[in-house]
Amino acid sequence: MAIDDIRKGRLVAPLGFQPDGSHYGIIRSALAKKTAGIEQFVSWLRATIQEDFHAAS
Repeated sequence: MAIDDIRKGRLVAPLGFQPDGSHYGIIRSALAKKTAGIEQFVSWLRATIQEDFHAAS
């Protein structure tokens, strides 16, 4: 969520980035039909999170 600020040096972690037990999830209605658009968005979101996580480490 803050990868741009980290890359620009505006946000730093003096002791490094340490796991803090935070968890994020995707919530969608159980009644909603799975559509290609929703699945495509979820795939993109997961890939982006992984990319940003590795870039910040």
